Amino acid sequence: MNSLSTGDRNGLVRVVCGPNERIFAVAGKTVGDAKTVLRDLFNIGYFAVAIVNGSCVELSRRLADGDSLEFVLPVGVKGAGDKRKEQFAEALVDSSPNLRAIAEYVKSLALERDDAIDLTVALVGEHCVRAYGCHGAEERPILSEVVQVLVSVKDRINELDAKFQALLDLVSPSTATSPTIPQAIPVGPVLEFRFDGMWHLRFQAMGHVESATLPDEPGLAVYGFLLERPNKFFPAAVVLVEIGRIKGAEEHDARPDQILDQPALATIRKEIERLKREIDDTADPERQAELEEESRQLVHSQNAALSPSGNLRTFGFKRLDKRILSQLKRARFNIAKQMPEFAKYLPRTVRSRQGDFAYHP
Repeated sequence: MNSLSTGDRNGLVRVVCGPNERIFAVAGKTVGDAKTVLRDLFNIGYFAVAIVNGSCVELSRRLADGDSLEFVLPVGVKGAGDKRKEQFAEALVDSSPNLRAIAEYVKSLALERDDAIDLTVALVGEHCVRAYGCHGAEERPILSEVVQVLVSVKDRINELDAKFQALLDLVSPSTATSPTIPQAIPVGPVLEFRFDGMWHLRFQAMGHVESATLPDEPGLAVYGFLLERPNKFFPAAVVLVEIGRIKGAEEHDARPDQILDQPALATIRKEIERLKREIDDTADPERQAELEEESRQLVHSQNAALSPSGNLRTFGFKRLDKRILSQLKRARFNIAKQMPEFAKYLPRTVRSRQGDFAYHP
C-alpha cells in the first residue's frame, strides 16, 4: 500500500515578509512574539508593520489558527547617511495616521517648545513600542528625526537621541523584552495520498480541509510516488518504472513497451551498470539481495521495451517527460473537481527539470 501522511498539526499561521513565506506553529503567540523569533530568519525590519488577515495590527495582537501574518515596510527611500534618515522619517510620518495624530494633539495643547518635545518623545516612544517593538541604537536616530518632523524643529538629533534612550531605560523589563518562546518550527500542509485500488486524498492547510476518493489513473500514481519522496529529483523513466511497482507488476508488465523511449532506455542502462558496481562493492548479504532484485526489475523493463529484432518499441509520446506532464495535468483536472486548493498546491510544489521530476514542499 502506498501512503503519505505528515500527521496532524494544530496552530498554524502563514507568515510572509518580502520573498519569505512559510507556515509556522505560532498560533496562541502574539504578533510581537512572532516578530522577535523570526526577525533574523525573515529579515524583518524594525519599522515593518504587522498585517493580520489584511488589517494592520499592534504587536499585542494574539494569533489564531489559520491567520495570515505579513510584515510590510510601509515606506522606502533611496540615498544614504543622514539625508536618507531624514527622508525616511518624513515618509514614515506621511504614512502613519497615528504619528500625525500625535503631532495634532501636541499642537492643540499649545505647550512651550521644550515641553512639546518631551511629550512628543514620550508619545512617539509609546506608539513605536506598540507598533514596532522596543527600539535600539539603530532606530533612535530615525525616531529623533520623526520628532523633529512632528514638532518642526531642526538640529536637535543628539538631544532627542538621549531622550529616547532615557525613555527606553524607564520601560519595565517585562515590556522591553518579548516573552521567551520556543523557536517556531516550520511545517507544511497535512497530506494524505494513499492507494488501495482507489486513491484516497486529503489536504489540510491554514484550517482548510479537502478530501476525495478518486479512481486510479497514471497521473495520480506519479503524484503518489513523488509526494512520498520529497526534495529529490527522479528521471522520468525511473518514475514510470517505480509506478509499475506501486500499482502492481501485473499492470506494469501488461504493456511495458509504452514505458521506455531512447533517452529513458539510456537512463535504465546507466542505472543497471551503477547497481552492478554497488553489488560488487557491497558486503552486506541483505543489501546485496535488494540491489540484485532492483537490477533484475530494471533488466526486465529494458528487455521488455525491445522488439525481437532488438529495436526499441515506441508508442504514444516521443518524450517521457511530456507524457508525464500530460498525465499530471489530467490528474490535476480531476482533483480540482473536488479539491480546488490541493489542485492549486500541486503545480507550485511538483516541478520538472530537464526531464526529471521532484516534489519540493
